[in-house]
Amino acid sequence: MPKNLVRFASRIFPIPLIRMALFPALLALMQVASAERLEPPLELLYNPLNVLVSGKVDEINPQGRIVFARQDVLSAKIRPPELIDVRVPTQTLADVKVGESYLLGYSIYARDPRKPEALIGSPLGPVLIVSEGLEPALFRDTAEVRKLLKLGRSEHGRESRSSLDLLLAALKSDDSQLQNLAAAQITMEPELLQRIKPSDLPAIKALVANDQAHPAARAILLVAANRHPQQLGQAWPTEMALSILTTTPIDLNLTKSLDLGQLVLSAFDMLSTLSSDLPLASVTRWIGSANSGIAERALLIVRKQAPDQERVAIQQALDDSTLAPLTREFLQDHLRRLNLTDDKAHNTATDSQKH
Repeated sequence: MPKNLVRFASRIFPIPLIRMALFPALLALMQVASAERLEPPLELLYNPLNVLVSGKVDEINPQGRIVFARQDVLSAKIRPPELIDVRVPTQTLADVKVGESYLLGYSIYARDPRKPEALIGSPLGPVLIVSEGLEPALFRDTAEVRKLLKLGRSEHGRESRSSLDLLLAALKSDDSQLQNLAAAQITMEPELLQRIKPSDLPAIKALVANDQAHPAARAILLVAANRHPQQLGQAWPTEMALSILTTTPIDLNLTKSLDLGQLVLSAFDMLSTLSSDLPLASVTRWIGSANSGIAERALLIVRKQAPDQERVAIQQALDDSTLAPLTREFLQDHLRRLNLTDDKAHNTATDSQKH
């Protein structure tokens, strides 16, 4: 039994934490603590402890399992069975069809609860990998995906200019899963970042600006551009983040649309570090978001820029009868804390005057 840890652990099932509620038992069994860096998706798919195959959907179990009839084995230490019964995130079930072929990466190991540094056979059987760029590791079996996986088999191939060219082309694909894989691979592979030329940037910018693209892919590239201005350019990430806050519809249920919520959170995190003020209208519109984490980010910026308007903005959101219950509860608690702080400050000032 292998003793070394599988390094895709920090995201065996997707973040934010809200997503964990979808699969608590599986998460508990499969989340392995990452001792080192998080592996880029292509490297992770070819990790010797994982299995990469193509298969035709034979059965879909509404309880969160899909049975694949094995076709090609792209990477495996032990040949997989002819029928592979894989545990998947439940939201994936609606994305597959019986009789269609897919490429999938899965693991048959889980963390040993008695010995965290070791692995054991997963009590749940094969589990679809979920990690950065692999959300989950399930792709339509197309020539485009096959070509990328073939080049990604070796370290030399993954780090090559040819690989970067394929990944940049994948950003323009109408396959959102492929977009997400490409975005993560480009930004998580240091050698690829170093190979980026000015002529490559339009494809990256276009993906971030595309509101029809995979939200996770947009967030990955936006954050990477902000962290690596030398490779990915300056100024445009800030402009793009502000555009995201200004134009993204807030009537979407961002508690359920977690990838889109993560994109908005990424934009807020970037902009909150700026010394210059932001257009308040672009910020305050999010105080009524269904995602209370986003509402909190917006309030922090309002407090920093215009503290006298914080209560007004909160009350405007509370006056909306369609406000999400969790956000309403958060804003009411926030308003109570503000009032307590003000009362305390007022009493302190009054006591000082008496003395």
